[in-house]
Amino acid sequence: MEFFIDIKEKGEKIEAEFYVISEQNNNKIITKPQDSRGGGVVDIISLAIRIAMMEIHYPKIEGPLILDEPAKHVSDDYIVNVAEFLKNVSSMFNRQIIMVTHNSHLLESGDYVYRVTLNNGISLAEKI
Repeated sequence: MEFFIDIKEKGEKIEAEFYVISEQNNNKIITKPQDSRGGGVVDIISLAIRIAMMEIHYPKIEGPLILDEPAKHVSDDYIVNVAEFLKNVSSMFNRQIIMVTHNSHLLESGDYVYRVTLNNGISLAEKI
């Protein structure tokens, strides 16, 4: 699966169209992200774009990448790839990732994992 941005100049405006390219039976299928394989594709594309924008921003944006359920629509078939992608992002850009998730595969990919519970209006964090 590939992600492609088609940028065109129309008059004095620049327009961008986003596409997902997949292959099925040796045929390339080009669709818009929202039309391809559910919301998981949109989750991953938007995550990748946000990370790219943060990394090219000038002046550089320092600090951790904070994510809240970054792959909530990604199926179990692909969630392991998301975990690997996030590990690679952390390593490549030397950036800590702080993530809130209910997904066990993403939990297992963390170096440190905490369970946060609410007890009588007080949040308690317990290292797992």
